[in-house]
Amino acid sequence: MSNDAYINELSLQGQYESIEDFLESNSEFVYVIGWLEKRNYKLLKRYDLYESMITSSYNMLSLSGYRPVNAGKNNDLLRRLKIDFLRMCNVEPFWQPDENDVICSLGDIDITGSSVARASVKDGLLLSFDKDDDYTDKELCIDVGGTYIKEVFSINKCRLLAEALFTKGKLNRDEYLKLRYRNTRLNFSKLQEEYGTKQLQKDEFDDCIKSFDKFISYDKWNDMLEDKSLQYKAYQPSSKKDNWFAGTEYSKMSIDKFRCVNPKRCFGFREGDTFYVLRIERDHKVSDNG
Repeated sequence: MSNDAYINELSLQGQYESIEDFLESNSEFVYVIGWLEKRNYKLLKRYDLYESMITSSYNMLSLSGYRPVNAGKNNDLLRRLKIDFLRMCNVEPFWQPDENDVICSLGDIDITGSSVARASVKDGLLLSFDKDDDYTDKELCIDVGGTYIKEVFSINKCRLLAEALFTKGKLNRDEYLKLRYRNTRLNFSKLQEEYGTKQLQKDEFDDCIKSFDKFISYDKWNDMLEDKSLQYKAYQPSSKKDNWFAGTEYSKMSIDKFRCVNPKRCFGFREGDTFYVLRIERDHKVSDNG
């Protein structure tokens, strides 16, 4: 996979009710773009992206004259998103189709000359706007020149970006977890490397992913607590010398743990509705004492 990312103009077909709807629906998309830019990915746009329709009446160029309709706490967010999208749309590099473009199709649709086709041929990332059933957060099968099928992730949110990069070997496991579970009930920003995922075999890591997905699947915290397979409970070491976190910045905090398929356990602490993961235990020896 190259370090090129293509903005999918085909995923912007006037599907939004308003510019506010467009901005609010794509706030995570803006984060994805910023995340990639900070890591030196080249953000490529088709030369006429600014003509793509946001609503039935307004295109991307209309963003330049947009002002929030109602005063309120979201106005600053909307203005910031507007600025980010205008910068994305107006700043080079651009690309344009030519007569040598490889013929590509998605199902029965000819997509030759699109960013979808270009990402397929050039092995780049494809970034798509939200609320498009054909493109938002899914894997596409693109026929390239009638010679092979290219599987392309069409990315809007962090979870699929993490999946695409991890599949291609662009992220290690700990980085993958941080990106995949961003803005969920699980937060891996404090995961300690020496107690992270590099100790796990592939099947053990897959077990953890299944448990993490189950952990975040519940709408309410109490519903998660009732899941007996996770066995969420307080970590209560039998003595001070058995405390796994003694001598660390977390020694005086209330530490909890949950099961990631026996015998693995995940340790961390809760703040509000977020569980900050600190360590993953592979063999249950620590859990035997607490």
